[in-house]
Amino acid sequence: MFAKLRRRRPATPAPPPAPAPRPAPTADPELPARVARLRTALLEAGLDLAERSAAEPAWFSTLRAGNTISLSELQQQELTDHLAGIAAANALDDAACARALDKIEAIVVLGELRAEGIVFGCSPASIIRETSAANLRQMAAIAREADEEGAPPTPRPGA
Repeated sequence: MFAKLRRRRPATPAPPPAPAPRPAPTADPELPARVARLRTALLEAGLDLAERSAAEPAWFSTLRAGNTISLSELQQQELTDHLAGIAAANALDDAACARALDKIEAIVVLGELRAEGIVFGCSPASIIRETSAANLRQMAAIAREADEEGAPPTPRPGA
């Protein structure tokens, strides 16, 4: 008799399945060379690596011996610290390393342009994220040409 008066509870949906664990990133024997290229670019960009980066991780010796290893979270953090805060993922393969090198160069180019008085009307972070160093250099050349065309004529000596 009371069965009709009881509220039926809606069935609770099953929880979504847990995402499959991502495989740990691997470090190949070429990683130390990529790290050296990134560190060199950072030095050329004016970053003080002695002050801002950690020592080379001890497991680099395993890579230099020709072995490939899976990186734990701790090892990824050690690599990031050694790269003065650049994410470890930027050194794990050649394509990522090339992108990171280009972004570092873009920062240098922006600094050079700012020193010349060429300032773009958007944030430097968006410029670095959206364009390459080569494109920045090309835009700077266009800006210089436009500046030269619009500049008043320079007086000739002795005139």
